Amino acid sequence: AAPPWGLREFAAARHPRDGRWLIVGGVDPGTGATVADCWWLDADRAALLRGPTLPLERGACRLHVAAIERGLAVIGGEWRGLGSRGDANASLLLVANAARETEWRRLAPLPRSGSRRMPIAGDRGIELLGGYAFLDAESAAAQGETPGPRFDPKRYRLSIAPLAAGD
Repeated sequence: AAPPWGLREFAAARHPRDGRWLIVGGVDPGTGATVADCWWLDADRAALLRGPTLPLERGACRLHVAAIERGLAVIGGEWRGLGSRGDANASLLLVANAARETEWRRLAPLPRSGSRRMPIAGDRGIELLGGYAFLDAESAAAQGETPGPRFDPKRYRLSIAPLAAGD
């Protein structure tokens, strides 16, 4: 994939250990669809390098990225494509493995009631505050409701289990 020139609604955060910025997902302005691409921006070397692809089939945008002691947590978001959209429900942690390569680890699933939230980073977890989720036409019909966004004022805590060295 080409570098993210013109990419919209991406997320970014500075890695807590090496200082590079990770640019995550976004919307391709040409297609209007979300992408799973990630890029490392190394300001010291003035370089933009391909990063680890999000393990999300439809990609994602409007994600929250939080720098924590162990790496970068990627939370929530939504996907878009072909005139439709839905919850990405990203719950991922980017860590270095034993070979010092970065890889995605899945965290606990997010609450179904709303996945685009404001994360507050902590060392052991992330607090998720409010947000909204899409109710698609099929789910809405089954529940006797109208399709569209559903707002959720609840608080949730997403815990991140301690990782062993090299994990």
